[in-house]
Amino acid sequence: MHSEQVNGGDGKGKGAMMSKGKAEAFRFFQERSGAVGRAALAGWDLATAEEWAREVDAEYSWEADEDPDLSWCECADGSIRHEHEVLVCVMRVDGRVVGSVGGIVDADRAYGRVIEAELASEAKTHAEGLADLYARHFAE
Repeated sequence: MHSEQVNGGDGKGKGAMMSKGKAEAFRFFQERSGAVGRAALAGWDLATAEEWAREVDAEYSWEADEDPDLSWCECADGSIRHEHEVLVCVMRVDGRVVGSVGGIVDADRAYGRVIEAELASEAKTHAEGLADLYARHFAE
């Protein structure tokens, strides 16, 4: 496995080793966040969430949003006519829905990847919280 040294974002200057794939994912998300400094850690978080989603065999489905809210759009009043592709992304793990978001307008594949990573980040945070809760209150 190929690894490279990058700042792992612990605020102490300590680096973290990551695979070439995770390094690419980090750069991908960092470039799309437009953030610098501590805010750029969102790229790291999304790359980590994307990796976690692969580990748990998450599946994503993209479907037409049957009832989108386009009231924000200049086409909403009918004076300007143009079409939009409006989608819903659903994330499943072991066949169970663990997250979804709708109203995704005219997304390209790169934006779709960001949406999927955002859903994975929320699902990962929720799963870790449940694991911690179980360990503190139910494990013997």
